[in-house]
This record gives sequence, C-alpha cells and structure tokens, in this order.
Amino acid sequence: MYLTITKEDLAMREPKPVNLTPKCRSSHRAYHKQWYELNRICLTIIKYTIEKTIRQSILEKETAVEYLKAVSEKYKKFDKAQKSYYLSLLENTHYDRVSGIREHIMKLAQLLYQTEILQCRTRRESPSVSSFAISSS
Repeated sequence: MYLTITKEDLAMREPKPVNLTPKCRSSHRAYHKQWYELNRICLTIIKYTIEKTIRQSILEKETAVEYLKAVSEKYKKFDKAQKSYYLSLLENTHYDRVSGIREHIMKLAQLLYQTEILQCRTRRESPSVSSFAISSS
C-alpha cells in the first residue's frame, strides 16, 4: 500500500527492463536507473515487513516480484502441510469414552473449522472437507 501511495511500485507493475546497450537513448537509461532503484526500495520494504523466520527461509531474489512469488510458494507448501495435519486429526480422532460427548463433538467441530479455513485459502487443491461425518465409534 505504501509503495502505491508514494508511486514507488514501478518495479512491481512493470517487467524488468532489458539490459542497456551503448546505443540506448538517455530516456531508456533514466528509466532503467529508476526501475532498478525502485526495485531495490521495494525489496527492502518487503523484507523489512516480513517476519524474520520467513525472510530467512527464502533465497535471495533479483526482483521484488520474484521475491513475492517465492513467499507465496512458501505459504502454499505450509498450507498444504497444515491442511494435511488437520485432516489426519479429523480422520483419526475417536471418542475415548472418558470425556463427555459434548467435548468430543466440540473438538471435531474445531478441527473441521480449521480445515475449512485452510480449504478457503487453497480451494483448488483438495476435495471438500464437508464429507466428514461426526461419529462416536
């Protein structure tokens, strides 16, 4: 948002310019210089606002757009693993006959809710979660 307001998002809106040649006009040189400076600013702001653990797990990228794509891919992998974890819990949770049935149903409902939250984020990737039935077996 900040980059858009200050009009410093050129590097995120426009593709990386081609390399300069000795025959390039001064307007191309100025655009090239401006794009690289704004790309550096975008990368700095993005890295500053991302949590340190995420930032450290992403390889260095040349452009701000490439860096954001790498962050996006990291989250997709995390969401898949987290969704798999909740689905596994949902499938393997059985009533232990020690705690109340109400607590068991609440636990299953919470697992289903967590899975549906992840389902909304990655709707294309997995089957519907609503096929799970709550049973007391």
